[in-house]
Amino acid sequence: MTWVDGARVDGYWIDREPVTVAEFARFVIDTGYRTVAQQRGDDACWHRPEGPGSDVRGRSRYPVVHVAYDDALAYAAWAGKSLPTEAEWNEAVRGGLAMMTGSLWEWTADALRVSLAAPRGLVADPPSARIGFRCVLRPGDHP
Repeated sequence: MTWVDGARVDGYWIDREPVTVAEFARFVIDTGYRTVAQQRGDDACWHRPEGPGSDVRGRSRYPVVHVAYDDALAYAAWAGKSLPTEAEWNEAVRGGLAMMTGSLWEWTADALRVSLAAPRGLVADPPSARIGFRCVLRPGDHP
Protein backbone atom coordinates (compact mmCIF):
# COMPACT_ATOMS: atom_id res chain seq x y z
CA MET A 1 0.00 0.00 0.00
CA THR A 2 1.16 3.53 -0.80
CA TRP A 3 -0.29 7.01 -0.53
CA VAL A 4 -0.60 9.21 -3.62
CA ASP A 5 -1.82 12.78 -3.25
CA GLY A 6 -3.54 11.87 0.01
CA ALA A 7 -5.28 8.76 -1.40
CA ARG A 8 -4.52 5.19 -0.34
CA VAL A 9 -3.38 2.99 -3.22
CA ASP A 10 -3.33 -0.75 -2.67
CA GLY A 11 -1.70 -3.24 -5.02
CA TYR A 12 -2.86 -3.41 -8.65
CA TRP A 13 -1.59 -4.25 -12.12
CA ILE A 14 -2.22 -1.69 -14.83
CA ASP A 15 -2.17 -2.36 -18.57
CA ARG A 16 1.13 -1.20 -20.05
CA GLU A 17 -0.60 0.45 -23.00
CA PRO A 18 -4.08 1.77 -23.75
CA VAL A 19 -6.75 -0.63 -25.03
CA THR A 20 -6.21 -1.09 -28.76
CA VAL A 21 -8.65 -1.12 -31.66
CA ALA A 22 -8.11 -4.90 -32.00
CA GLU A 23 -8.84 -5.54 -28.31
CA PHE A 24 -11.96 -3.40 -28.41
CA ALA A 25 -13.09 -5.13 -31.63
CA ARG A 26 -12.85 -8.53 -29.87
CA PHE A 27 -15.06 -7.16 -27.10
CA VAL A 28 -17.64 -5.87 -29.61
CA ILE A 29 -17.65 -9.16 -31.56
CA ASP A 30 -17.94 -11.28 -28.39
CA THR A 31 -20.74 -9.22 -26.85
CA GLY A 32 -22.52 -7.40 -29.68
CA TYR A 33 -21.91 -4.19 -27.74
CA ARG A 34 -22.87 -0.87 -29.34
CA THR A 35 -21.00 2.18 -28.10
CA VAL A 36 -22.64 5.37 -26.92
CA ALA A 37 -21.58 7.04 -30.19
CA GLN A 38 -23.18 4.24 -32.22
CA GLN A 39 -26.40 4.40 -30.19
CA ARG A 40 -26.61 8.17 -30.73
CA GLY A 41 -25.98 7.77 -34.46
CA ASP A 42 -22.81 9.88 -34.37
CA ASP A 43 -20.92 10.08 -37.66
CA ALA A 44 -17.65 9.11 -35.96
CA CYS A 45 -17.27 6.13 -33.65
CA TRP A 46 -14.58 3.66 -32.61
CA HIS A 47 -14.50 1.90 -36.01
CA ARG A 48 -15.04 5.11 -38.06
CA PRO A 49 -12.72 7.50 -36.21
CA GLU A 50 -12.87 10.26 -38.83
CA GLY A 51 -16.53 9.72 -39.65
CA PRO A 52 -18.20 8.27 -42.77
CA GLY A 53 -15.77 6.76 -45.23
CA SER A 54 -13.07 6.16 -42.63
CA ASP A 55 -12.23 2.88 -40.99
CA VAL A 56 -9.67 1.28 -38.69
CA ARG A 57 -7.88 -0.90 -41.26
CA GLY A 58 -4.18 -0.81 -40.49
CA ARG A 59 -4.85 0.61 -37.01
CA SER A 60 -5.36 -2.58 -35.01
CA ARG A 61 -2.56 -1.66 -32.60
CA TYR A 62 -3.63 2.00 -32.23
CA PRO A 63 -5.42 3.08 -29.05
CA VAL A 64 -9.18 2.88 -29.52
CA VAL A 65 -10.87 6.31 -29.49
CA HIS A 66 -14.43 7.64 -29.59
CA VAL A 67 -15.06 5.61 -26.46
CA ALA A 68 -17.38 7.10 -23.84
CA TYR A 69 -16.92 6.48 -20.13
CA ASP A 70 -19.74 3.90 -20.15
CA ASP A 71 -18.05 2.10 -23.07
CA ALA A 72 -14.77 1.93 -21.14
CA LEU A 73 -16.60 0.57 -18.08
CA ALA A 74 -18.34 -2.10 -20.18
CA TYR A 75 -15.07 -3.19 -21.79
CA ALA A 76 -13.30 -3.35 -18.43
CA ALA A 77 -16.08 -5.49 -16.94
CA TRP A 78 -15.95 -7.84 -19.95
CA ALA A 79 -12.17 -8.14 -19.51
CA GLY A 80 -12.60 -8.92 -15.79
CA LYS A 81 -10.86 -5.69 -14.86
CA SER A 82 -11.79 -2.13 -13.95
CA LEU A 83 -10.71 1.40 -14.75
CA PRO A 84 -7.87 2.74 -12.63
CA THR A 85 -8.66 5.28 -9.96
CA GLU A 86 -7.13 8.71 -10.35
CA ALA A 87 -4.64 7.84 -7.56
CA GLU A 88 -3.65 4.58 -9.30
CA TRP A 89 -3.24 6.46 -12.57
CA ASN A 90 -1.08 9.13 -10.94
CA GLU A 91 1.10 6.50 -9.27
CA ALA A 92 1.52 4.62 -12.57
CA VAL A 93 2.44 7.80 -14.44
CA ARG A 94 5.06 8.67 -11.85
CA GLY A 95 6.47 5.17 -12.26
CA GLY A 96 7.06 5.73 -15.99
CA LEU A 97 4.02 4.07 -17.55
CA ALA A 98 4.34 3.76 -21.34
CA MET A 99 2.30 6.01 -23.65
CA MET A 100 0.98 8.24 -20.91
CA THR A 101 1.71 11.57 -22.50
CA GLY A 102 0.60 13.30 -25.65
CA SER A 103 -2.76 14.25 -27.02
CA LEU A 104 -4.69 11.20 -25.79
CA TRP A 105 -6.70 11.59 -22.58
CA GLU A 106 -7.45 8.45 -20.60
CA TRP A 107 -10.54 7.58 -18.59
CA THR A 108 -10.20 6.80 -14.88
CA ALA A 109 -12.80 5.49 -12.46
CA ASP A 110 -12.94 8.87 -10.71
CA ALA A 111 -14.75 11.90 -12.07
CA LEU A 112 -12.49 14.46 -13.70
CA ARG A 113 -11.90 17.28 -11.27
CA VAL A 114 -11.09 20.64 -12.78
CA SER A 115 -9.34 23.21 -10.63
CA LEU A 116 -10.22 26.86 -11.02
CA ALA A 117 -6.46 27.38 -11.23
CA ALA A 118 -6.18 24.92 -14.12
CA PRO A 119 -4.41 26.10 -17.24
CA ARG A 120 -6.62 27.83 -19.78
CA GLY A 121 -8.05 25.38 -22.30
CA LEU A 122 -8.56 22.47 -19.88
CA VAL A 123 -12.04 21.10 -20.39
CA ALA A 124 -14.14 19.10 -17.95
CA ASP A 125 -15.59 16.90 -20.70
CA PRO A 126 -12.88 16.24 -23.29
CA PRO A 127 -14.14 15.07 -26.69
CA SER A 128 -14.15 11.27 -26.90
CA ALA A 129 -12.21 11.45 -30.16
CA ARG A 130 -9.14 11.96 -27.99
CA ILE A 131 -9.89 9.63 -25.07
CA GLY A 132 -8.42 6.19 -24.68
CA PHE A 133 -8.24 3.99 -21.63
CA ARG A 134 -6.39 1.15 -19.98
CA CYS A 135 -7.55 -1.23 -17.29
CA VAL A 136 -6.31 -2.45 -13.94
CA LEU A 137 -6.43 -5.84 -12.28
CA ARG A 138 -6.42 -5.83 -8.50
CA PRO A 139 -5.62 -8.78 -6.20
CA GLY A 140 -8.77 -10.84 -5.90
CA ASP A 141 -10.16 -9.77 -9.30
CA HIS A 142 -10.78 -12.59 -11.74
CA PRO A 143 -10.07 -11.91 -15.43
